[in-house]
Amino acid sequence: MDKFIEAFKNRWGAVTCRELTGLDVKTEEGMREYLRSVHDYACAERVKFAVEKAIELLLQE
Repeated sequence: MDKFIEAFKNRWGAVTCRELTGLDVKTEEGMREYLRSVHDYACAERVKFAVEKAIELLLQE
């Protein structure tokens, strides 16, 4: 798990949604902005990277 988190942080600079987006999705305003301008754009690439990296690391074991 450490390798996964390290790879993600190296690629994206952070691992939490708040750090990655600069938004507090626990608030109505933050969630609205997230859905409007972040979710379908930035998060899709991050999820794709996460899945590919997880597969890569699992195949190494």
